[in-house]
Amino acid sequence: MLPNTRGGFSKESPLGMETEFGSDGEIMFPWEKRKDEQEEGKWTARVDNKASLAELTLPESELRRLRNLTFRTKSKMRIKGAGVTQEVVDTIHEKWKTMEIVRLKVEGAPALNMKRMHEILERKTGGLVIWRSGTSISLYRGVSYEVPSVHLNKQIYKRNEMSTYSSPLVSDKTEDPSDLVPHKDVAPPQTNFETATEEHKNTEPLPEIKYEDEVDKLLEGLGPRYADWPGCDPLPVDADLLPGIVPGYQPPFRVLPYGVRSSLGVKEATSLRRLARVLPPHFALGRSRQLQGLAVAMTKLWEKSSIAKIALKRGVQLATSERMAEDLKKLTGGILLSRNKDFLVFYRGKNFLSADVAEALLERERFAKSLQDVEEQARLRVSALFAQSTEVAEQSGASGTLGETLDADARWGKRLDDHHKEKVLKEAEILRHANLVRKLEKNLAFVSSLN
Repeated sequence: MLPNTRGGFSKESPLGMETEFGSDGEIMFPWEKRKDEQEEGKWTARVDNKASLAELTLPESELRRLRNLTFRTKSKMRIKGAGVTQEVVDTIHEKWKTMEIVRLKVEGAPALNMKRMHEILERKTGGLVIWRSGTSISLYRGVSYEVPSVHLNKQIYKRNEMSTYSSPLVSDKTEDPSDLVPHKDVAPPQTNFETATEEHKNTEPLPEIKYEDEVDKLLEGLGPRYADWPGCDPLPVDADLLPGIVPGYQPPFRVLPYGVRSSLGVKEATSLRRLARVLPPHFALGRSRQLQGLAVAMTKLWEKSSIAKIALKRGVQLATSERMAEDLKKLTGGILLSRNKDFLVFYRGKNFLSADVAEALLERERFAKSLQDVEEQARLRVSALFAQSTEVAEQSGASGTLGETLDADARWGKRLDDHHKEKVLKEAEILRHANLVRKLEKNLAFVSSLN
């Protein structure tokens, strides 16, 4: 289909006027949208600013009052490179006892993502961010906030009130023993109700399982948590609080299955890196040496997860991720998938064995070695019974001795005396003269042939 001579498409075209004009013939720019699309709320490239939690929960007048109070508050609390630590949270709660608003100034690496800092502050402190500009934040303690002393007094008052008004209910009625005896006329309950309840239980949907809860259970027995973690839940294990040196520690026992390559392919490594990218970190590490406790925890984690993700703490002096990665590779025998300034990702390897399987294989190996030792001891005992006698015979033969050699040489050997030497020299001189005569005869024959 060709456009008309005046440009564009004709009215009869299926593309019609809708491409350049609206349904009412109104000319619009390409980035504009029609009114019906605006009403329907279709997706557009323009991103609308979402309302914050404070704007959704607080009335406009209260929000305006709190913001005016923010501008009158001059003192600011600084949040440095470590982020929202437990010390910062405790300080904010301490200030909330005397004032409604706490102004914060974010510095360092956390200031690069203020939206993330907004979410972390609301999640860790329980307050509301009512104003944010650049790296400055105003944090409101909330409508339902109560001073801890007042909250404790209320709990004590409620407890005393409940103990005052609550009294044991004594029933005056006594049951007749004859009522407890079953009557013959009463029919036993039918089993239809029981079967119906069993079918209802079978048809009930399974409870929803959240990945965060599963990871939290997985990390529960590995060590203490890192409370100052700036990310989302679950909190990783603080690897710096694990023991640096474990007495008698050895790298885990590994056996590669038959017919399996020990190295990872390109596609396998890529898929594992993509999987690790969305996983929450399991450990938070800040030191570069004495990582045997972390190696033990990683081995326990690998029994249920094939990947161990380690987050590097920010602001730690003399901490190098390269040295951490090399030490952990030696201690665990795992494969390093990726390493950057924020995370270390380790794969357990194809030859990894769980603790139970490794112990069973080691037990079989020790049993086989003990059997070999028993067989060797039995072999030595039997060989001692058949030891050869070392007694020397009284009359030994002369064959192969030096005397036999000298006797044979005296009988049949050549004597290299002066006479033998003269004989050899004479034979050599005769042979030389014969060669010279033969050469002269050959030259004479050649000259005679030319004539």
